[in-house]
Amino acid sequence: MGKIDPNTAGTPDPKDTGDAVVPENSGADETTVFQPVGLVEDAGEGGEPNGKNRPKRLVPAIAGGVAVVVLGAGIGGYAYALNNVNAGVQAALL
Repeated sequence: MGKIDPNTAGTPDPKDTGDAVVPENSGADETTVFQPVGLVEDAGEGGEPNGKNRPKRLVPAIAGGVAVVVLGAGIGGYAYALNNVNAGVQAALL
């Protein structure tokens, strides 16, 4: 570890005491708020951007469709595996 300088050992750091000097805003009277261009959209009717109203049943319909596809893939995969097992059993019996 480094040595402690006896001249500055008892003085606290200005950052720790809050005595740090904050530069002024060069005499500006107002605060300027910058907004990103093209990212902020005005809300139209219904609280949606540009007045688009989405059906309330859209999310459950999509979730149901995904569930049907996943369930169909599971049943199809099970049938394929069962067919391969049966083919192996038939080949072993010959």
